[in-house]
Amino acid sequence: MKKKYSLLRKICVAIIVGMHVLVLFFVLLIIRDNKLYDKYAPALRRDLGFSHNSPYFMCGDKKLEVMTLDSLDKKGIFYLAGLRDGNILVPRGKSTVPFYIRLEKARGSTIQINVVPGGDGPPLSERLRRTVEIAVPHSLE
Repeated sequence: MKKKYSLLRKICVAIIVGMHVLVLFFVLLIIRDNKLYDKYAPALRRDLGFSHNSPYFMCGDKKLEVMTLDSLDKKGIFYLAGLRDGNILVPRGKSTVPFYIRLEKARGSTIQINVVPGGDGPPLSERLRRTVEIAVPHSLE
């Protein structure tokens, strides 16, 4: 009986330690994402003439948080390429950081961005999808 109790105790300790490691891992990911966002987003928004928002829309029968383009500068690269306020970026991600990383990596070249019309409406997969090619300039700083 003592061996059984000892084994059970070791398993519980291993589970608790594993959970702590997992929580620490996710905290470090959040910290890393915040640093990357703070590093890249301000210059990219300025250089490309946009900001973003994360509203909730009804998409079919589901309420989804989406990333939309917002405050497009009419003389900015995004607007001149055909993007408009309220466009939803697809595919949807859990974070805005990968979008900004993609843009940063594309500096000095082109990138394709997929968007659908914003607002409440049918599921995102049923909305008219447009692919817009953006020439991302080298940093303007």
